[in-house]
Amino acid sequence: MARRQLKEEYGKDEILAEDMGFFYHIFFNKYNYLFKTYGNLIICHEGMGSLDWRRSIYSDYKRNRDKSKTEQSYLDLKKTFPIVEGILDLYPTKQIKVDGMEADDVMYAIAMHEAAKGEEVLVISTDKDMIQLKNKFDSIDVYSPIKRLYYEKQENIVMEKAVCGDASDNIPGLYRVGPKTLEKMLVDKDLWRKKMANGNKEIYESFTKIIDLSLFPADKHAEAVKQYEEMEYNLFDPNQIELFYFEQKLQDHLTRWGSEAGDIIDELTNQGIKTKSFNPFKNTIVSMEAEVDTDVDDFLKDFI
Repeated sequence: MARRQLKEEYGKDEILAEDMGFFYHIFFNKYNYLFKTYGNLIICHEGMGSLDWRRSIYSDYKRNRDKSKTEQSYLDLKKTFPIVEGILDLYPTKQIKVDGMEADDVMYAIAMHEAAKGEEVLVISTDKDMIQLKNKFDSIDVYSPIKRLYYEKQENIVMEKAVCGDASDNIPGLYRVGPKTLEKMLVDKDLWRKKMANGNKEIYESFTKIIDLSLFPADKHAEAVKQYEEMEYNLFDPNQIELFYFEQKLQDHLTRWGSEAGDIIDELTNQGIKTKSFNPFKNTIVSMEAEVDTDVDDFLKDFI
């Protein structure tokens, strides 16, 4: 989103170090909305060696992304990862990261764990692989924040990706088999057998293993759930978050943070969630003519 907006407004093709303030602005805009709307969030990250298991099955898995990871824009963005994780710890979160697991695998494990207990689960992700969860439980919803829609069930999503491929993950699928051919294969057993001949069945089974989230090693799923269950939600600390906004010169966030912090706190309080500190400016209208310390007033004018 930040890259697209930079392109549209400033004609820039990539995000560099000098654009990180712009990135933070868009990123925390979205997260402030999510916390205000939902309260507690479970945020899932990539673990160390997250691609190793799937690459042991298909070595070119996601190799199409290797080049971009050497570009300066990616290297600059990667430096923000620990900063972002640190700030998100000031919100009511559980941040889950398991070595050897992709974020999708962590989300799958936790969502399935909660749904099996009878809980309603909302997964917020742009990745259509999460539809697999929707196929497992009606109590799981999957929402794309980019498309702004809830995904519907798609029963053959794993099969379609394994047969037809997925360019985003560098999965080629079977040679010269697209969605229309797959439709015919599903109703024509002879055509299915013909397309699965000459080693294609083994290729299809390998792709299915790395695509189907339920086939990821069960011990890693258990490890993610264990970390999730043992972790407490962080306490919401708006004062420290505001300090971060100040240090990053995020003026727009500072000028509206007061009411937004109050809304988030109200939501959390309604859910019985404890917060570290309360915003004293909630529902307070500040007049520009009010008497203030002159030095502080001059400093704020310079800053803004």
